[in-house]
Amino acid sequence: MEKWQPNLVLASIFAALGVLCLVFLPAYFYGPMLFAYPLVYIAISPSIQLPTLDRLGDVSYGTYLYGWPVEQVVNHALGQYSTWWTVFGLSLPITLLLGWLSWHLLEKHALRLKRISFFQRQPVSP
Repeated sequence: MEKWQPNLVLASIFAALGVLCLVFLPAYFYGPMLFAYPLVYIAISPSIQLPTLDRLGDVSYGTYLYGWPVEQVVNHALGQYSTWWTVFGLSLPITLLLGWLSWHLLEKHALRLKRISFFQRQPVSP
């Protein structure tokens, strides 16, 4: 069985359509979804090497935890000037900072507790 590889031409078409939607139909709700295929292409393409963020720590869980609340605060703070791209643009750096802080101040230390066993398991005998 052959492994599926993304198509650069198709990714380019979807990216162009996404840009056209943002420019000419900014209220079109499904326009940003056109960027999904280009993002998948970038993520799994063997020809594109993205830099790793390992040196920052594992910020993924903190980003997951804090992403939505930060977006809601930013959305509320912007009020009538709130658009999805301004909310995203302002929320992302704040959320990544909180994820980084969460990893270095909480999660990394909490994971060390997994190695400590307060209760030694005793084998159950019949």
